[in-house]
Amino acid sequence: MKKILLIIAAFVIFLVTVLIYEKTSFDVIFTANVEALSQAEHGEYIKCWKNIRDDISDVVLYCGTCTELPGTYRGGMSYCKP
Repeated sequence: MKKILLIIAAFVIFLVTVLIYEKTSFDVIFTANVEALSQAEHGEYIKCWKNIRDDISDVVLYCGTCTELPGTYRGGMSYCKP
């Protein structure tokens, strides 16, 4: 009788684990798809940064002038039309 209960308990644990894994992997895929679809298609607009800081070792696209400037991004991603 104990063996049957152990087998049933193991089977239940297995099913719960499988269901949790499937739900998690579905959520990850679903979230990735929603994020991809929620990004607007800007046509000829390109991504730029509103806030940058001076850095001669890198170049970023600055939204204020929609040109590349020496620096690194600090935040405020947006779009501009070159």
